[in-house]
Amino acid sequence: MFDLLVAELVRCAAVGALKVDPRIAAELILSANVGLALNQIATPSLFDDPTVSHLMRDAVFARVLGRPSTADEGDGLRSVALRLRAQLDLNGTEALEPVETALLVRWLDRIAAPGRDDTT
Repeated sequence: MFDLLVAELVRCAAVGALKVDPRIAAELILSANVGLALNQIATPSLFDDPTVSHLMRDAVFARVLGRPSTADEGDGLRSVALRLRAQLDLNGTEALEPVETALLVRWLDRIAAPGRDDTT
């Protein structure tokens, strides 16, 4: 289930619709869903408001998803790195040797790392 979610989120990242790394987005989405479900099972009297799941979904999606954008709209280096990394995951490249691709992936992962200033 986790790998399927990551695969879908890589596709989102490839079109610029993801604000964080696909694995981190999957961890956030899955953790939020499992956590709420377990709480609803364990303490149904406390978690009886049906709107909580919608509010949680909206909060998580607001953190991980963004509208598709292009680099010329000023979405920042981090966003472009996420998008290029996802494109490499989906399509690969024959223009680079495997070791060069591995180095590029490492650089893109460092640029896209959480906490990096997204305004450069």
